This record gives sequence, C-alpha cells and structure tokens, in this order.
Amino acid sequence: MFEYHNNNFCVQSSALVEMGFITYNNYNVMVQRGKLNVVRRGCRATPALVNYDSLSDKWKQQIESTLKCNPRTMIQQNEIMNLIVPDDAAMEYFTHYQLPSGDLLIGRKKERVFEYYANAQVLNAMRILLQDKRSMRKVRGIYKNVNEWQWLAQTVNAIDRNKMNHTLPANERRLRDCFNRYQKEGYSSLIHRNYGNQHTRKVTELVERLLLGICVMDIKPYAEWVCDYYLQFLAGTKDVVDMKTGELFNRQDFVNAKGEYITISRATVWNYLNNPKNKTIIDSVRMDRHRFNHLVRPHSVMDKPKFSLSMVTFDDVDLQRLLPKQQGEKRHVFAYYAYDVCSGALIGKAYGRKKNDELLIDCIRDMFRFLCVNGYGMPREAQVENAIWSKYKDSFAQANILFPYFTFCEAQNSQQKYAEHFNRVKKYSFEKRHHTGVGRHYSKLEENSISNYTRVYDEDKAEYIFEPNKSYTFEQIVADDLEVIADYNAGKHWEKKDPDFADKSRMEVFQTRINRNVTPIDYSILTRYIGEHTETSLQRNMYVQVQSVKYMLPTPKVIQKLAPNNYDVDAYYLVGADGSIDNVYLWQNDRYLCECAKLVKYQVAKDERTAEDDVAELVQNKYKARFDKMVSDGAEVLPKAKIISATSEWGILDDKEVEVLEVTPDGPKTYLEQEAERYDGDYEEEYVVANALDSI
Repeated sequence: MFEYHNNNFCVQSSALVEMGFITYNNYNVMVQRGKLNVVRRGCRATPALVNYDSLSDKWKQQIESTLKCNPRTMIQQNEIMNLIVPDDAAMEYFTHYQLPSGDLLIGRKKERVFEYYANAQVLNAMRILLQDKRSMRKVRGIYKNVNEWQWLAQTVNAIDRNKMNHTLPANERRLRDCFNRYQKEGYSSLIHRNYGNQHTRKVTELVERLLLGICVMDIKPYAEWVCDYYLQFLAGTKDVVDMKTGELFNRQDFVNAKGEYITISRATVWNYLNNPKNKTIIDSVRMDRHRFNHLVRPHSVMDKPKFSLSMVTFDDVDLQRLLPKQQGEKRHVFAYYAYDVCSGALIGKAYGRKKNDELLIDCIRDMFRFLCVNGYGMPREAQVENAIWSKYKDSFAQANILFPYFTFCEAQNSQQKYAEHFNRVKKYSFEKRHHTGVGRHYSKLEENSISNYTRVYDEDKAEYIFEPNKSYTFEQIVADDLEVIADYNAGKHWEKKDPDFADKSRMEVFQTRINRNVTPIDYSILTRYIGEHTETSLQRNMYVQVQSVKYMLPTPKVIQKLAPNNYDVDAYYLVGADGSIDNVYLWQNDRYLCECAKLVKYQVAKDERTAEDDVAELVQNKYKARFDKMVSDGAEVLPKAKIISATSEWGILDDKEVEVLEVTPDGPKTYLEQEAERYDGDYEEEYVVANALDSI
C-alpha cells in the first residue's frame, strides 16, 4: 500500500480507489490536470505510485484516521517488526539470572524478565538494520546524508508498545548508548543494577544479627520483647553483651548515613524474626535436638522395599497397661519387636520386666526361631537404633555376621525407623480395639486421650503421676499382646493399588514376596552370637551332653580338630518355642567344630523294638563303624619298629642297646665311652655308668 520510490514516500493508486477516496475515472482526470503527482506508471504486476505529499490535507487526514497511525510510521514499524524474531538464548539467560541477594530475577521481578526479553529482540533487529544498509535505506526512504540513529530512534518509537512491551529509550543519544552497551556486554547490560542490592535497606545485617541474638536468649522472649530490648539498648538504658566473645555491642554501630539511630517498629521485628530462614535458625537454638529434628529439620523421603526380608527393623515399646504396684519395681512390661519393612508383619518379639540387652537378644532369637521353623532364610538388612545396638558393633552388629547389611539410625530420630510407624499402627489400629486405656495423656485428639487413669502425687518421686484404675499380671499382658499381634499380622496391607499387595494380609504379603537374594541361615554363626551357651566336654569320642541330653558328633573325624589333650568344648544352640533343642553347634577356642544332632537311643529289648529303634541302632552302629575304620586305618600305616643291637656298630651295656655316636680308628665309641672320656677318670666308673644311663 505504501512504499518509498526514488526518495519519495508513495501510496499505490489502487489503494486510493479501494479506500473510496476517488474513482478510477476521477483518478485519470486528476492526473491529467496535474493534481496528483504520479512517480511511477502502472503496468502488469506493478501498481502505479502517487507521491503521498501531493495528496490534499483532507485525504491525508482521512487516510491516517482510517489507518489510526501515520503511514510513514506504519511502514517503519512493519519493516522492523519483520526483523524481530524469538531469541531463546535471551529468555534462558533472564529466567536463570541470579541477583546479588541470591534470588532469581524471575522470582523477584517476573514482569522484568519479559521486558528485558522484548528489549533484546528489538536490539537484535536494530543490529540487523545497521548491518544491512540496503534494508536501512528502505526503512529510511533515503540513500545518504541522513542521521541513521535519528531514523532508528523514530523507528523504535514507531513500534506499538502494546504489542511489543519494550522499554528502550526514545532519545536518539540514549538509544545509541544502550545499543553500544548491548553490543559490548550482551544481555547483562539490560538488567537494572539496583536489583538485589541493600543500599536502601533500613535493617542492616548487624541490626538483624542483634535481633536474632536477643531472640535466642534463654528466656525465649516474644517478638515485642525483642523490639523493646533493642530500643532500650539504643536509648542507653540497657547494654547487650556477646557471651561468646565477651564484648559489648557498640551503639554507634547502629546508626544510618545521617548519623541517626536505626529505630524499627514491632511489626518490622516480627517480620524479620519470622523470616523462614531466620525462624529456622532461631528454632535450632531454642528447641532441643529431638524437637527440632521432628518439626523443622528436613527428613529423608524414601521408598519402602518391594520384597519381604529385604530389610527388618527393630524397636522397643513400653506396653500401655501396667503391673500391680510393688515397692522398688517398675510397673511397665517392656517389649522389643522386629518388623519386616515390606509387609509390615511383626516377625520377632520379646517381653521383660527390664529394658536391657537380654530383651534385645531374646527378640532376635524369637525372630530367627520363626524364620528357621518356616525355612524363610536370612534377612538382607537390619535397621536398628544406634543407642542399644552400638555396643555390638564389634560383635554381631556388623556386616555379614547376622545380616549382610546394617543401617544405624541417628539418635533421637524416630521418624527414620520404620518400626516407629509400625508401632503406632499396631497401637492405634489394633491394640486400641482390644483394650481400654490405649492412647496418650495429653493427646489433642479426644479419641486418643486416656480416661482410665487418675492423676496423683507420688511422694517418692516428688511429682504427679498417672495411676491406672486397674492393673494386670505379667502373663495376662503378654498373652493379650500376642493376641493383638496375631490380629495385626492378619490385617490388610496398606497398599491397595498394587495387585501384588491388594487384598492380602501383612503375613500373606510377607510369605509371598520373599526376596530372591535371601540366603539360607548359617546356624553355626547365628547360634555363636545370639544362641544359648553351655560348656561341656566330648565323651567317649562320640557325644556331648547339653541340658541332660546327649548330642552325637556327625563323624568321628571331628576329634582331630580338637586341641591337644583338650576335650572341653563350647556348645551353642537355640531353644525352640516348646523349650526343646534340636541341634547344638560346637566351638573350641573360637574355632567352629561341627553341628551335632540328638543322640537317639534305641530299645535293647527286641520284643519292644519299633522301626524308630532300628533306625537309631543303625545310626549308632554306622558311627562306631566309621570310628573303628578311622582307628584301624591309622594303625595300619604305623611301622612295627624294634631296636636291635649290631655286632660292629652297636654296643651293649647291662642288656641295654646303646647307639654308636662316633667311629674312630680304634673302633666305634658308644655314648657311655664318650661320657667316660669327658670326666677323665676323676670319678668312679660306677658313677659314670649310672649317670650315662640316666641321660639315656
């Protein structure tokens, strides 16, 4: 519609006709009369051009009113808009730009990111115009002797800022400076230098540090108290000392550029104390470690194992119901549980009146007793608390002894242990269904509060305690807890979406999802560390006796492992749920010897014999046969030695054969003759002979 031709701004004749300013016949008449200056005649595919300045002012106003802009401005805008293209590198730079304060620009000034991006696009288009002189001339409509930056400023100002939200300066000189900085520094030249600095900050870092120091005092002051203490410090009525260094804070350090004290309001103090970072720092000092870990400190987010026996977790519990009150004895029944993490099934338990190491060992024994009976194998990993298990780090609480892997949880970090979560589920979802008085004394949830306790003052402890309205025996508490455990293991697994877990109980999940990497239990090592121990001795080269029961060696060859002249051994074993002992494992001087099964007796009277007696007799006879063969084989290879005399090389004295030790030209000398020569005849011959015989 509009274009430059021979340094003239022109409008197409067809556009005048189409806009209704003139008819085609009228156009020809006005051209003939010279009222329209045609700078280019029309031909095929080339429209005729009329000098825009030759149009009447009325037509120009109508054209600008129709276009809602100056045609010269429109053609400049269209030309530069055609050169504006997306700049992905600019958008990536501004979205990832980090302010001096550490914040991202897009987080503090999101609208500025798009503003700077638009500025970069326009400056890129200006660079193309400056590099392409032909395009530059086309936009300007002139060829030479023209101020390029003046036309560029006009062109940039011609851009519709509603469509292109740029903020480049309209002034020619400032625009040129902005472009030169952009050419030299790149995208960073477009970012305002005041973002992220602290020049206008009223509360300086020193003031903020003092406010936090006052807030973490032992009295734990409120925010308004902190403000009052700070203002009193500025007024000189109170001093503040740094207890770490012993230095007093200097009031003159808390003045602004004008020399005035930096006074702040209570609202400002509250805002700074409750800044998330500052509040975290305050909580770390004012809270104890246990509370800070549970409420403020980040915790690990992990996935549970997908297979049972991949990890087992241990924890102790104080059962809720109490024993009858007795002088000097605790009323709690303590329990120690072992859970499978994948299924949540409780697979080990132990009860006692004291929370000691024996309770832990009993729990491990019970868990392995359960695994041994069902043939499940050795768990791959144990998650344990550091407080109790740390003393066994040099014993069985190390890798590849009882478990291939060990995970020690941090002290006072109950959320790390899965057993803590399982204990809560067992308590509030199952134990609460069976018994009354299950909950907490000061629970916020009324359903979990305890009502069957009376708050009384204990003279011995000099404090208030909760006295239960009813007590129970140890046996009753244990029996009831075993019933709860059975219901807990029979309860539905929490995973509902996975078909391998849905509609299955915890124990069913445990039984059907065994880890393929589980290895058989090594009972010799297991019993060595957590089994019962008895000192015994090998009898008749056949058996040892433990708890009045005889256990036979698997083979007679075991006796060759014994130390010389030492038949004493250490027997380790696990006691079954019924109190029986199936096998014992023998050790001597920290050396494993063998596994011994029960020595089964057989009925000597043939009339009373059964098939079992025949088998028992056969086993014993086989052992004796192996023993006899071992002895006979050893005796067979022994030489049948005999010491005899020799006529020329052996001497005889009192019917005793004496070996010749030295041969001389005079003949062989016996040991007695050599001894006689040593004494040179100073002693009687009888003494020499007797002494020589004793030495033999």
